[in-house]
Amino acid sequence: MNYSLPTYPFVSPPEIAQGARTRYPVVVIGGGLTGLTLLCDLLQRGVNAILIDEDDTVGVRGASSRGICYAQKSLEIFKRLGTYDRIKAKGVEWSVGRTFAGEDEIYSFDLATQSTHNASRQPPFINIQQFYVEWFLVERILELSPGAIRWKNKLSAISQDENGVTLTVDTPAGA
Repeated sequence: MNYSLPTYPFVSPPEIAQGARTRYPVVVIGGGLTGLTLLCDLLQRGVNAILIDEDDTVGVRGASSRGICYAQKSLEIFKRLGTYDRIKAKGVEWSVGRTFAGEDEIYSFDLATQSTHNASRQPPFINIQQFYVEWFLVERILELSPGAIRWKNKLSAISQDENGVTLTVDTPAGA
């Protein structure tokens, strides 16, 4: 492994210091690709939302990336969220595929030239490890709302009553 995942410190939520409950219309559980994308989208739309994650980094420690290739529609979403330029700068764009049987090419395609109805400005594909995409989403979320991600917070219980849903979140000792 020739990269270092970023780590993010636990920051005591303001609710703890205030000794009061805070109601958020949306709480996202889990800081993977889906949770970070959702949070980024909600914040851009002006929704007061937070994300809690029990870890302090993106990706999976000691494991290879889960996602590696992002297609045009996903790239369009990342453009809207403000992370596309970082993904494009770090990743590898491609549109040509070739299949061989031994020395013989048996199939090939070039998606950049085959689509006559393609109005997208993004390339057909960008290869980039998923943890980089997550990292760039975290950077964008921090630009939008610095306290929206609650690292080192673990969801331990969910309850519901007539007043709504209550989440119980465990924070590091001494917080």
